[in-house]
Amino acid sequence: MLAANAEGERIYDREFFEGRPNMISKPEHILYWNEEYRNRIVYGHMALLNLTRLIGPVYTSFEGTPHPWDYPSNTMVAAEAKQENAVVDYVHPIVGQTRDPFDFTVSAKELPVTAALGYVDVVDIYPWGPVARDLWYNLLNCGFRIAPGAGTDTFANWRSINQVPGSSRVYVRSTGPLSYTDWIAGLRQGRSFVTNGPLLNLTVNGKGPGDVLSGNPLHLRVEARAVSRAPLLGLAVLLQPGRTHPGRQSLPPLLFSVRHDERKCALRFGLRKHRGRDVAEVKSTHASTANGGIFNRLRETFSGR
Repeated sequence: MLAANAEGERIYDREFFEGRPNMISKPEHILYWNEEYRNRIVYGHMALLNLTRLIGPVYTSFEGTPHPWDYPSNTMVAAEAKQENAVVDYVHPIVGQTRDPFDFTVSAKELPVTAALGYVDVVDIYPWGPVARDLWYNLLNCGFRIAPGAGTDTFANWRSINQVPGSSRVYVRSTGPLSYTDWIAGLRQGRSFVTNGPLLNLTVNGKGPGDVLSGNPLHLRVEARAVSRAPLLGLAVLLQPGRTHPGRQSLPPLLFSVRHDERKCALRFGLRKHRGRDVAEVKSTHASTANGGIFNRLRETFSGR
């Protein structure tokens, strides 16, 4: 949950922010209010997680409010949040069918600067489509170790629901019993996958998302699994732009090996050079039901078709 303004100076849910898990949390469910930092036009929006205090001014660039200017920048706010051990997540980095963040007001225009200075941990790629995913790939290809995120951006307490809450989500691998501290650490490290339904498991040489492998030469064995209640057309691994390792209709575990010079994988490992050695980073995974099956069924349900 995120405390945030909408179109003025009121910060919705500020009264629920405690800087710790809410008292109604259970061992298997944790409720924690954090913050969405919102610049109206120029910079984009960020979710600031693991906060013990709200990072002011919470919003900028809203005319008729105490903060009508584009100051401070998102990067300045992210730097302050990181000093508080926060996780910085650029939300809805690109919206709709736009190809350029500058084509839409709330897209993540300052993301390259914030990432280059080392202040970005996560970028939401679901439910924002292939363009958001490609934007994230570009960041990975620049050498930034940034985990994928997901969020439906639903203002259930302010306006009509434009996304089904929880229809896009991020799962984090736990190292023990569920705790907020461990969940945040796993999200920051990339021990995660994002999905709108299917559950994924990916290992490279037995290591999972967030792990790092090294060797010279480096030979990789990839195993991918998918489980879904909705029909899936197949399972595929993206090795390089425009080329996939084919999946199978019956969806048994997908097993294959790659040469050490492969550079890209979306289910997801990546390779890079470090001091002359090949280093494989098992970074993250993402999945989607075929043809948006879950979303289509939900739309049909709510429209009465």
